[in-house]
Amino acid sequence: MENTIVKSQHSLKYENGRILVNGVINLDSFENDVIIARLSDKTMTIKGEKLNVEDLNIKTGVMIISGIMNSLVYHQKYEKLSFIKRLFK
Repeated sequence: MENTIVKSQHSLKYENGRILVNGVINLDSFENDVIIARLSDKTMTIKGEKLNVEDLNIKTGVMIISGIMNSLVYHQKYEKLSFIKRLFK
């Protein structure tokens, strides 16, 4: 039996200070200046100011964020950072 990895697509829409992300399977970290969300095949890091997760529905994969987005970075491999690494990052 073959093991297959299903890669679901995701989308991101930025409008009027709100970010709508589809395809989220987990929210790994959420702070005022950084949000780390896991997608099916990669990790997404959003950095900014006054970031707030207004809505998160893991079943539908929808996350709505408000605030000022300064950067968006995709990481191909998921790397879970320990609390100490996140503290000194």
